[in-house]
Amino acid sequence: MLSPTPDVLSTGRRELSSRKHAHGAGSSWLSPQPCGRVRLREPDARAAAGLAESDVNSTECPPTPLAASVAGRRPQRARRSAPRSQHFLRSDALARELVRDAEIARGDLVLDLGAGSGRLTQHLAQVADRVIAIEVDASLARALEGRWENVRVVTSDATRVALPAQPYRVVANLPFHRTTDLLQMLLEPRGHLQRADLIVEWNVAVKRALPWPSSLNSVYWGAFFEMSLARRLARSSFAPVPSVDAGVLVVRRRGSPLVDLDAAVEYRRFVAAGFRHGVGKVAHSRSGVDSTRGRLARDLDAHEWAALFRFGSGARSHRRRVRPRSR
Repeated sequence: MLSPTPDVLSTGRRELSSRKHAHGAGSSWLSPQPCGRVRLREPDARAAAGLAESDVNSTECPPTPLAASVAGRRPQRARRSAPRSQHFLRSDALARELVRDAEIARGDLVLDLGAGSGRLTQHLAQVADRVIAIEVDASLARALEGRWENVRVVTSDATRVALPAQPYRVVANLPFHRTTDLLQMLLEPRGHLQRADLIVEWNVAVKRALPWPSSLNSVYWGAFFEMSLARRLARSSFAPVPSVDAGVLVVRRRGSPLVDLDAAVEYRRFVAAGFRHGVGKVAHSRSGVDSTRGRLARDLDAHEWAALFRFGSGARSHRRRVRPRSR
C-alpha cells in the first residue's frame, strides 16, 4: 500500500485547517427518527440502491408546530433537525476496485458495516469465505437477504453488534457521522480485527493517516495499528452527492505492538494525562528521550509516546521492587 504523496498530504493539511464535517454522509447508515424512517428523496439515490420508492419511504413526519411568539416577533416554524442521508456508491466498477484493492483472501471473514444497497457486499461475496452485512435500515436489509449463500445479513446498528471472536476483516462505506464511534469499536487492542479498508470523510482519512499532528485517539490506536491513506473518492462517486469528498483509510494490525496488550488500559490513561496536563507532567526527567523536552503532546507521534510509556513503566516497576533500607 502506497503512503500518501506530498501533494496529497499538503492538500489534506490545508483542508484540515478549515474542514467542515458533512452531516450523515456515508453508506446507508440511518438512526431511527422520532416519526419514522428517513426517506430517500432523490430519484438517483433510489436508483443507486436498486429500490423502488415504496421500498424505502415511510410515513411522513407530522407538520412542525409553530413556535410561540417572543417579544412581539412574528411566530416562526420550529427548526427541524436535519435527517441523516443515505449515500450509496454510484458505480459498480468502483465497488469492484475497492474490494480488489482490499486484497481479500478466499478464507477471510469480512464485515460490511452499513451495507446499504449491497454494492460492496456483492463483490465481497465473490472473494471472501463468509461475509456479515450489517445494515440498520430494515428495508435495505430485507433487500439483501438471500442474495448470496455466504452472506449473513444482520439488521442492527453496527456499534451494537458483537464482533467476531476470530480474525476478521472489514471493508465498508462508513457513515461520516458515526466514524469515530465505529473506529473506537473496531480498533480495540485485544480484538481480532486484522485489516480494515474504510471509506470515510476525506479530512478524517488524512488526519488518521498522518503521524503528526497527533491526537489522543491516533496515539493510542497507533500503538497497535498502522493507518495509511489509499485513495481519494470524489463526492460525485456517491448518490445522493455528499458535501465533501471521501477517502479510503486502510488500517492494519501491527505484527508487534508498540505497547504490550496487557498495558493497553494503563497506556491510554498515560496518554490522556499527557494531552490534558502536558508532556512534562508525565515524562520522567531522566527518560533518555531528550527530543520530547519542551514539546506539546500533539508534537509526539505514536512511537515517541510509546517510548515514554515503556520507560516510565520500567521505572515504576523498579521502584516497586526496591524496598527501603531498614535503619
